This record gives sequence, structure tokens and C-alpha cells, in this order.
Amino acid sequence: MNSCSFIVKIVSNTTQDLLGDNIPVVKTFVQIAKIRKKKSFNQIQISLWGKVGTDFSKFYKVGDYILIKGILSFNKIKSGNRLRKKPNLTVLKLYPFILDV
Repeated sequence: MNSCSFIVKIVSNTTQDLLGDNIPVVKTFVQIAKIRKKKSFNQIQISLWGKVGTDFSKFYKVGDYILIKGILSFNKIKSGNRLRKKPNLTVLKLYPFILDV
């Protein structure tokens, strides 16, 4: 597993789904600051499960900065002749960093 922590900026509104036994899953896109000048991903999709997801929907909005801890995974997507890797971060814990008032 790839456990990691990031300070990110929320850049899109959330989408909510219910899975299985009414477990809420919240997904949104966040922006990570670029460290390298080389081409690298700048926005990733995060998934928040259960109470973490419902708290995220209630208290955070677009433009807020948060500290997230979670598990980074890559989904392989075939587009034409190429195989791309799409990053996804499943958030385990989140903390407010700078909130837009």
C-alpha cells in the first residue's frame, strides 16, 4: 500500500453515492502543488467513505485547503494504443488547514 499525506486545495464540488449497506461515498477533485517542472499530474480524485465523507460534505467547500492522509492507488485506463494510469486517493483522515470564510 502507498500511504501518503498531502496538503490540497478543493477544486470541484462533491458527488455522493450510496454503496452496499447504505455506505456513503463522496468523490471530488483536489489540486496538489507541483514540485517538479516536469509533466506530472496536478489534480487527483479523492474518495471519502462513511462518516469522513459526510463530514467533508458538511464542513468543506471549493477553495478550502485541507491536510489529507490516505492510500494512493492507480487505475489503469486504456485509451487508444496507450495505457494510462489515473491516480485515486482514498482518504482515511482529514484536517482543516486554511478555510475560505
